[in-house]
Amino acid sequence: MHHWPAHCGFAQRGAVNFDWGYGSPSPTVPGDYFSARWTRQVYFSAGTWTFTATTDDGVRVWVDNYAVIDKWFPQSRTNYSNSIYLAAGYHQVRVEYFEVTGVAVCIVVGRRDRVSATEYDHCG
Repeated sequence: MHHWPAHCGFAQRGAVNFDWGYGSPSPTVPGDYFSARWTRQVYFSAGTWTFTATTDDGVRVWVDNYAVIDKWFPQSRTNYSNSIYLAAGYHQVRVEYFEVTGVAVCIVVGRRDRVSATEYDHCG
C-alpha cells in the first residue's frame, strides 16, 4: 500500500501521477499483474469538484466511500471524469488501481469547478 506524501490541495500539487510505461512502481514489483492503493485525508473548499482519472488498466476513485469513478476492468489508456459536490473540510480520498499487461498508467486529478481568482488559498 502506498500513501500520498503530505501536501495541501489535492489539485494544486497533484496526488496520483504515475506513468510507469512497461515498468512498475518498484524493482521488486513485476511490470504486469500488480495493484496499488492510495489513501489520504484531503482538505477541500466547498463546491463542485471534478475528478479525472487517466488509466491503463482499472481504476476506482472514492471520496468518503462514494465511488466517484469506477472503471474496474482491463483497458488501454483512457480518460474518465465525474463531478461531486463537497462541503468544506477534510474528506477521505482513496484511489485503487490494477495493472494487467502492457503499459501501466494511473493519473488522478481533482479540480474545483468555477473557482474565482480571489478564493482563499488553504495552503497558507
